[in-house]
Amino acid sequence: MVVNKGSFGSSLESAIGMNPYSGSTDFSDGELKTNKTYVDGRPKESIAVCMIKTLVSQGLFADPMPPYSESYLCRKLSNTLVAQVVKDGPEEDWYILALYHFRSHPGTSLFSAFAEDYNFIVSEARSALQGGASNLLHTTNGRFLQIRTKDAKPYSAIFCPHNERIISLKNFAFYLQASFMRAVIGGTLPDATRVG
Repeated sequence: MVVNKGSFGSSLESAIGMNPYSGSTDFSDGELKTNKTYVDGRPKESIAVCMIKTLVSQGLFADPMPPYSESYLCRKLSNTLVAQVVKDGPEEDWYILALYHFRSHPGTSLFSAFAEDYNFIVSEARSALQGGASNLLHTTNGRFLQIRTKDAKPYSAIFCPHNERIISLKNFAFYLQASFMRAVIGGTLPDATRVG
């Protein structure tokens, strides 16, 4: 394993017999995510959900804006297992502290919260991009979701066919903020439970 955000998740998928690059979701009905965690369970990082380029290619900035319920982001968050991983010390000492499961189907409070965040973030991004070629995507936070850069050199610019220009010099992603996992662990979200 290499020390980066996705390597432990890929290794975990391989260990349970999954192809880490098998499709849009890890399981036929959901997603597996890892979250770097302190030994007391507090999240150290946000959780990357999906790249903005994928959503842009599917019409994120088209008119009309695709509803959350039909978005790739919605599919990625509909049924998710999060493994809290403690990565202190050498790789052989890393371990899974706990497993949490959440559902966000229509009718659940999480679905409503994610949809509200999606609508706010996309609306803010669309407004920011209206001002001309010098206006680019920037970090935008909702209650649980955010968009921010997810890129390493050499950077990958995002071209948006609907804006007919580059909208970011670096790749962006949707993330679940650390505040989301704090709420999950704290038991304040009815659609999320500890399962291991």
